[in-house]
Amino acid sequence: MELKKLGSGRTAEVFNWNEGTVLKLFYPDTDEGLVNNEYTIVKNVETLAIKAPKAHGMTKVEQRLGIVYDRLDGELMIDTIALKPYKIAHTAREMAKTHLVIHGQHTEKLPTFKRKLHQTISASALDKPSKEKLLALLENISDETCVCHGDFHPGNLIKQDGAYHTFDWVNAGKGHPLLDVARTEIMLKMAVLPAELGKIQKLIIAFMRARFLSVYLKTYFRKSPYHKKELDKFRPVMLAQRLTENLPEREKEKISKVLADELKEL
Repeated sequence: MELKKLGSGRTAEVFNWNEGTVLKLFYPDTDEGLVNNEYTIVKNVETLAIKAPKAHGMTKVEQRLGIVYDRLDGELMIDTIALKPYKIAHTAREMAKTHLVIHGQHTEKLPTFKRKLHQTISASALDKPSKEKLLALLENISDETCVCHGDFHPGNLIKQDGAYHTFDWVNAGKGHPLLDVARTEIMLKMAVLPAELGKIQKLIIAFMRARFLSVYLKTYFRKSPYHKKELDKFRPVMLAQRLTENLPEREKEKISKVLADELKEL
């Protein structure tokens, strides 16, 4: 069977599979536990009132592990933003509403967000005083059973049949929803642009990104039981988590500076 490649990401490539499905094929040498973990998470998400592609089983192609998912043929939110900038405010509101629906679901079956963050920060390259401050801050965050996606951004949402469906649940867990919002804010605000872009292009994209983030946060906090100011106490631990990921050096430097400034305030 010849596989037609549809896209690729950090951990896997996506190929056309049987009718109505796609195959997420993980790169060679991917830990089997990571694939099993994603499959278990997705099957748990399927039991909740969340629009997400269903998983139809695991398989192996040329010794590479894979998961078969529903195929979604709509437009990615990130493409809508790029192709229809006049809809940027509407799209940001749609993202916030989708995030609120996810956070409105509760479960005991997903990994605990706080525990994963504790492990990540403890194993990070940060100095001991910084780790102690961050772990103390994390300890004071209440345990919740809200579903948190763990990587919620416009590249992981696709519109089909008039509604946005969220995919890539490998980092999902249960926890305080503002941990999830803080990560989204950090990704939208601090991701660096390609160096080859011209100055005017960078200014336009920076403006669009700032507008999108502003509307997203305004919509989210207008409809959530929390206040935007509360996000301040969640941001440092999520900055620390983001810093442990495989990011461009310029982005790591940017995050490190912001984290250092926020740690001084603790």
